[in-house]
Amino acid sequence: MLRCRRGLRSAQPDVSSAVASSRIQEAARTGADILCTSCPFCSLNLGARSMRVMDITDAPIGTYQEEKR
Repeated sequence: MLRCRRGLRSAQPDVSSAVASSRIQEAARTGADILCTSCPFCSLNLGARSMRVMDITDAPIGTYQEEKR
């Protein structure tokens, strides 16, 4: 699995964008509505895309179920 590699966005923005797009496409294929991550760099990179991104500590199981109602 490709990850953000921390500061990749500033060092190689094209590679960072490709990695983020790949992660979004992978998540979309699973039917996911939200991506959860514990990495602040991933949150930044993925949050600039079309899918909702949450920090894993902000996403207790019940939160998602309540929002879907």
